[in-house]
Amino acid sequence: MAKVKAAVIGLGRIASTIDEELGDFDGVEFPYGHIPCYMSMPEVEVVGMSDTWVEQREAAGAKWGFEALYADYRQMLEETRPDIVSVCTSAKPRADILLEIANGGYGVRAIWAEKPITLSLAEADAAIDACRRANIALGINCTRRWRDDYLQVKALLNEGVIGDVVSVDSRSRCSLSHNGSHLITTLSMYVPDRAVSVVGEAELDEANPDNDFSGTGLIRFPGSVRGYVRAYDNGPNENSHDIVGTDGMIRMMNDARSVQIWTAHKALAGHQQLRERGTFVRRHFPPPVRRHSGGVNAVRDLIHCSESGDDPRCSGDDAREALEIAIAIRESERRGNQPVELPLADRSAQIISGEVVRSELPRAILRQREEAAQA
Repeated sequence: MAKVKAAVIGLGRIASTIDEELGDFDGVEFPYGHIPCYMSMPEVEVVGMSDTWVEQREAAGAKWGFEALYADYRQMLEETRPDIVSVCTSAKPRADILLEIANGGYGVRAIWAEKPITLSLAEADAAIDACRRANIALGINCTRRWRDDYLQVKALLNEGVIGDVVSVDSRSRCSLSHNGSHLITTLSMYVPDRAVSVVGEAELDEANPDNDFSGTGLIRFPGSVRGYVRAYDNGPNENSHDIVGTDGMIRMMNDARSVQIWTAHKALAGHQQLRERGTFVRRHFPPPVRRHSGGVNAVRDLIHCSESGDDPRCSGDDAREALEIAIAIRESERRGNQPVELPLADRSAQIISGEVVRSELPRAILRQREEAAQA
């Protein structure tokens, strides 16, 4: 059986070196970065790596013993004809790259792109539409949608263990476009419908109104289902999610290192007065399943979707919804914390993602130059 051919655009941290930065107690399954995931999979062959920065090309070539390095990703795509392409650049050029892959006739069947999907909603719309026309499975690397432990919780919800979901509360200290993509797509993976409106409050940079920001949002879904995101410091409750159903609750703490499930006490279920007062007890929750890393699961999911036509577990539509919710939180703040209906009419609305605000330079090169200046 022929191997799946993979190529990588952008050779910085998330593509190549991030596994070296994560410790054994970070709660992350390895491999994590794009290239380490591909290299660990016998069914995948990496056929090309591209970066406009010579420093990053040389570093990746040396690290992986790889020679098919390109300054121009278009040349790489034309010469190598990969099946799946990772887009690991910063958010700023991502929209143009996605459009080029979709419209360039390179034979690509799947894209594994970093988050956020784009800077603006119009860019996201165009990229999603172009990939759909080209029959390309577009997945955005909001990792928890592919992690076994988070998927285990989703499977329990699908089985109706806590009844119908009525609310999801998610907390993580972040900016709402950059790592907020992880936060919002984790919340929305446990809700069956798309958001219909948002009430938000945010800390905005008035001098740079499109810059990424922190904030909170109350998200209304159809019916009485609600979501709440908090992108501030959360003390001991950092990176946690409470999923409340009609018949119980699942609590995921410390990025799913600890998971609790609470359901009705069956022996008391018939006693209406006690039930109304709360006869819910903590049940045994099996240790979270961790068979493969989220990245390996993402690659396998995208390969499957490219063959089946199914939507990836974190599709372009899912990532666009996260960006739109973040923008709606900002718009609600500007309107005196009034509800903002979705979808937003202004498709030109954008957020300059946190890593772009921080520096136009790739983070790895920025670190190198800062270390050299201090030497």
